Amino acid sequence: MGHSLEALAENGISIHSTIEDASAPEHIENLAGIICDQNDTIQSRFRLDSEDDCEAYTRTKLWQRLGKRERTNVEESAFSADRIRLEAEEIIAKGGSEKKWNDFFGAFFFKPLFDRCKIQREDSRHTRLRKLYSDSFEMEGERDWHLFHRGGGYRSRHRRELSMPRPDYACYFRIHNTSTTKMREPDCEVKTTPDYPHGDLVENFSIDVLKELASHGLFSCPVIKPAKRGYGSKGDFYRSNEMICFPWLVCELKKKEQKKETECHCQTASASSAAVMIMQAAARYAEPGANSEHVPPVVSITAIGPHVTVWITYLVPEDNQIDDVETEDEGSEGSVAGDAFEMVGIWTGDMTNVWDILALQAILENVHIWATQTLKPQIARYIGQWQENCREDSMSDSSSASSEISAQFASLRLRLDRLQAKVESRLQKDINV
Repeated sequence: MGHSLEALAENGISIHSTIEDASAPEHIENLAGIICDQNDTIQSRFRLDSEDDCEAYTRTKLWQRLGKRERTNVEESAFSADRIRLEAEEIIAKGGSEKKWNDFFGAFFFKPLFDRCKIQREDSRHTRLRKLYSDSFEMEGERDWHLFHRGGGYRSRHRRELSMPRPDYACYFRIHNTSTTKMREPDCEVKTTPDYPHGDLVENFSIDVLKELASHGLFSCPVIKPAKRGYGSKGDFYRSNEMICFPWLVCELKKKEQKKETECHCQTASASSAAVMIMQAAARYAEPGANSEHVPPVVSITAIGPHVTVWITYLVPEDNQIDDVETEDEGSEGSVAGDAFEMVGIWTGDMTNVWDILALQAILENVHIWATQTLKPQIARYIGQWQENCREDSMSDSSSASSEISAQFASLRLRLDRLQAKVESRLQKDINV
């Protein structure tokens, strides 16, 4: 089936064009409000309508009260958005291919955000540390998520007949290497001391910690195939291009064709629900929240040509789960019987409209702030809970092993004592003879 509505439905994954259609739980509605917030955008500040032209703000009373610097900032933002609009219209006029749209969104939306947040040589110490602990992230395009490969991949019984995800773009948290004197970053080195405590926002996303937890069943990197090069064991499984974990934004882009819309949405639902499965595993030892709110959702973006939709995918609360989804007992992967997932639309826009362009840029900023300021600390806590639980299991195993060895030693000692008694008895008989 690959990616189809039928295949998704058989695996408990549903798509709703609006959040109202899905009767989403309160924490998802709250997140939608945070992501879609347009406070302090040009349209919001100057109270403009979506039909207003890109210079309408210059005809407002507020514009007359602004200082020179504020005016310059507003003009630059509006001019940049209008240039993006013209680029979108040119692609449409030329019957733009999927690659053209992929390059368009990468150049004007995803890459600018990534570049602003990555650690650079010219950054001050304060800026480098802020980016290291919080702001920086990884963005990858068209990477196969081997963790979910067909035929034996992670949670394969919950992904029957679904193809392996390969998002056009995805954003991840970075995996750090804290065991060396210098942590390699994309464009520079951050000097560190191996024994220096970096805090949970770095240590809990380090190779050493995630590698250890992978051996206990917490698979955080979707681009690595289970059982490959020691993944899931204590082997050294990371390559330099695999230092990514816990995807939090998934993007699928298609050219402007009606038949592409369903395919695009299905691919996005498949990939984003797979990302939620990773989050669900991370939350295994967390205190269960109302409406499954302890399991973090994942944000996704689809674009059919210039038409964009922003979505949230989340684990459906148990009371609302689909009845006819085949269930299975909870296993080592942390799966839950009868899991169901919903992808709900929370915003739509057209990249031939200046105000929608600025709105999408604001939405990406909102998603980034949520991911780095709320989601990352939450996952860091979950990783800490995994570590604590695994330590307890290790101590329990050590205690059991010690008890078993003691029992074996006692049994051996008893056998030796009996053998010694037999030998002494025979020697005494020989002496008496």
